[in-house]
Amino acid sequence: MYFTLVSLPVLCVDTTAFMVQCKEAIASLDKLKSDADGQLRTHQVGIINVLSHCLKRTCDKYSHTKALHVSQALEQHKLTKLSSHSNAIDRIRNMDQVAEYAAPPQSYISEDDLGLSSQEIQMLEQENNEMYDELTALSSEVQNIEGTVMEISRLQEIFTEKVLSQSD
Repeated sequence: MYFTLVSLPVLCVDTTAFMVQCKEAIASLDKLKSDADGQLRTHQVGIINVLSHCLKRTCDKYSHTKALHVSQALEQHKLTKLSSHSNAIDRIRNMDQVAEYAAPPQSYISEDDLGLSSQEIQMLEQENNEMYDELTALSSEVQNIEGTVMEISRLQEIFTEKVLSQSD
């Protein structure tokens, strides 16, 4: 199941609340331990330790899974953004062409090649430069969004850990 960037925060809030409730339940069990010595107390302490350990591992796995979901949502967002600009994608059909587009645009067309006037060639080169600038701007925008989403994910993970440690 894939989560969108919109549904992920709702899931994070619900999951964080559930983890806090589990932590509180374990703490209440810890308070209810019997004062008796012996096997019963040892058993109760062991169960509480196992539950605490399982909760910690579950929280770690949740954080890792959430990071993967954020990464997948980011990739999906990138693909959606790129597919809306299909003209740029059509021009980049294989990896060899990607390297060609990474270099600054140069004049590749001569008047003899296409039978165009020098004014038409200048217009085509200007259009080429504009398209290159647009592609570069889109790439920068996608990188900025990716950085922002990853930072939000990292901060949410830190927040979850701090909330759980405060409930101790």
